[in-house]
Amino acid sequence: MLQRALTPEKPLCEISFLMAQEMKTNIDQGGRPTPWVKSIRAQNMGGQTLRDSGTLENSMTSDVQGNTAMAGPTAVGRKKLSDPRIFGYLAYGGTITAKNKPYLRFRVPGGGYAMVKEVTNPPRDFTLMPDEAQETFGQIMQRYVVGQ
Repeated sequence: MLQRALTPEKPLCEISFLMAQEMKTNIDQGGRPTPWVKSIRAQNMGGQTLRDSGTLENSMTSDVQGNTAMAGPTAVGRKKLSDPRIFGYLAYGGTITAKNKPYLRFRVPGGGYAMVKEVTNPPRDFTLMPDEAQETFGQIMQRYVVGQ
């Protein structure tokens, strides 16, 4: 048992894979346990929040480094997720303010552009792991260490 507890890579791989699946489910369901505030695009044009092109959901990956199971997206829209602030902005909300120019300029649903001094995004925590998932993670580790 001690040897298995000291080498947890196998169960951590399973857990990280399940974490990525839970994030995909969060996006599919539009937020759990409480639905997210709909994005302006979803309100005006239909579709689902955080699911315009499917890139965010389809880029979910899982990995294990040492004793740590990790999961998350690698891309958003048409861009690689090279800046972790984008991930944080999408999941936990935040405000982007124009700094180098007087206004932010971006396309809006239905065509045209908007020019504003700042944009605030509400939190949509697609990283949330429900209680049932956390229990499953614990059961996977217990089953591995005990040797069942």
